[in-house]
Order: sequence, then structure tokens, then C-alpha cells
Amino acid sequence: DQERYTDAVEHALLIPADHMAYGVARQHLLLRIRMRMASDLDWEDPDEVLEYARVCSRMGSYERSARIYLRLLEETAKPEWRREYAAVLSWGGSMPDAAREWKRYLESQPDDLEGWHQLARAEMALGNLEEAQRRLQEILERQPHHRDVMMDSVRVKIWMGDTESANRILAQLQEMNYKPVDVGILRSELLLRFDQVEAAYDSLQNVYEVAPDDQRVQQMLHSLETSRRVEIARLRRRISESPEDEADRSRLIDILLDIDRPGAALREMKALALLRPGDPFVQERIAQLEARQQRDIARMMDRLTKTSGSEHDLETRKDWLARHPDDLRAVGYLDRSFLPTYATEAETQP
Repeated sequence: DQERYTDAVEHALLIPADHMAYGVARQHLLLRIRMRMASDLDWEDPDEVLEYARVCSRMGSYERSARIYLRLLEETAKPEWRREYAAVLSWGGSMPDAAREWKRYLESQPDDLEGWHQLARAEMALGNLEEAQRRLQEILERQPHHRDVMMDSVRVKIWMGDTESANRILAQLQEMNYKPVDVGILRSELLLRFDQVEAAYDSLQNVYEVAPDDQRVQQMLHSLETSRRVEIARLRRRISESPEDEADRSRLIDILLDIDRPGAALREMKALALLRPGDPFVQERIAQLEARQQRDIARMMDRLTKTSGSEHDLETRKDWLARHPDDLRAVGYLDRSFLPTYATEAETQP
């Protein structure tokens, strides 16, 4: 019903921006504009076509918007249009194309630092960490206190394992009091990467006190709590302080078995056997876990044989498995494609 739809769109303009219906209303309004523009669009008028491409982008139709920008660029390769085209490709997740277009744009506009930053982000998304870091460093040489670039540099350094540099930049950002929640999250990610679970959890708790409604903080805290990583880290710390404490080690074994980490449980069970020499119950559990480990390794070897693309690939992963017999999930770092299938099979074993 066109008349009722028009009335609804006009009423949508009166909805406050913080109202839950605002987003839906705005999408309908943009859709109406897009449909009306498409029906009346003069493809010979580049300004009108450009505005249509921008409307498509604003409403999230990035693929449609990119096609229109490409059509415009085929006729007139204006640098500002190529910049918008590259941005639309980035927003739409077409990172290989986005990186290519940012490079083409920057050939004619080398002084656009934000353009170089966007190219670095595209390289980050593609996993080209060394190239991304090089570009971020070049920006910081020209603008040393570009805080968003500093944040991205921390992320890259965390992924590359450069903890010293990451910590140094995080300290600078904290001194600037820049986005304290984001900085706190990055610090927690850095701590987690090096298995400092308790410190990461405490850091997140501090961030939560400042921003209790931040969903990223809530999700990270929830993940740590439900995966029982914090509980495991605390028990291991207490065990390291009191190696002869059988109660903490038994509790740790129960948790590891509960979350399906039999290899780690086996290591702890063998340590418990040293505290209880000759205990038949402990020896029986060790025998059960060792038998399960052998079955799991055989099953994983069989799956490796079926999923490896080459003989070299197969031998690489078998060698990894041989060096990590108590952590089958470590193989997932070499090939994540088959890991969910294996996890499902493992969970169904008696």
C-alpha cells in the first residue's frame, strides 16, 4: 500500500535517534529513497549516479554501491571517487580488492595519511602483518601521536608476538587517556596471548567497572568464566606454590576432564601418582587415560591421512602430533578445516 507506506516513512522521521525502532525506520527511509532514485535515475548525470552510490553504501548495500562506483570510474577516474570506492570495498569485506584500490588511489594522493591507514587495515585483514606494520610505522613517523594508528599497531604487534613494543605503546595510550576501554581490552588480549589468565581477568574486571555495558568486555569475561580458564589458572598457581597439595590437583584433574582435555588431565594425574605411590585408583585412571590417548591419536592419524592435501603436509602434521601427543587440538593450528569434525567425534566417544 504505497500511500500507507509513505505515511509510515514520514512518521519515521519523527522517531528519536535513541529509540529502538529508529534503525528499522531509517533503513526503510533509505530503501524508499534508493527505489525512487533507481526508477528515476539519469545514468548520464554522474552527480546523480554518485549520490545513488552513496545512498546504497549508507544502507549497507556495499556490493551494489561498489558496482556503481566502478561504472563511474570507468568513465572518469577521479581520485575522490576511487577513495570512496576503496572505502566501500573495505566496509563490504572485499579486502583483496580494497587493498588494490587503496594502492591505486594512493599512487595519485600519497599525502593522504588516512588512506595509508585504511590500506594498512586492509593488509591486517589479509594477514599481511609485516606489510601492515611497515605502513603503520610510516604513518607514525609522519604523525607520531596518531592514536588510532597506535591502537592498530598494538594489535599487529600482539599478533606478531612483539610484547615489549605492544606494552610500550599501550602505556603511551594510557598516558593520553585515549579510549581507556579499548586500551584495557587490548591489554587483556596481550596477557591472554601469553597465558597470563588471572592478570587478564583482573584487567577485564577493572575495565568492566568503568564500562559495565560494553558488550565486548561482557563477552570476554563470560568466555573466561564459562571456559573455566580462570579457575584452572588459579588452581595451577596454587599448585605451583604448594606442589604437595593433593586436593587442588585432584580438583584440577576433575575440571580438565569435565571440559574434555584428557591430555592435560593425564599429566596432572601422573603428578598425583608421585604423591600417592601405589594408589590403585590413581593407577587405574592413568591406564584409562593413556588408552584413550592412544585411541584418539590413532583416530587423528587416520583423519590426517584423509584430509591432508600432500605428502609433505601429512608428514608435517603427523610430526606436530608426535610432539604434542597430549594436546590433539594443537593440530588445529595447522589445519582448522577438519578440527570441528574431529571435536564432534571426540565428544561422542564413551
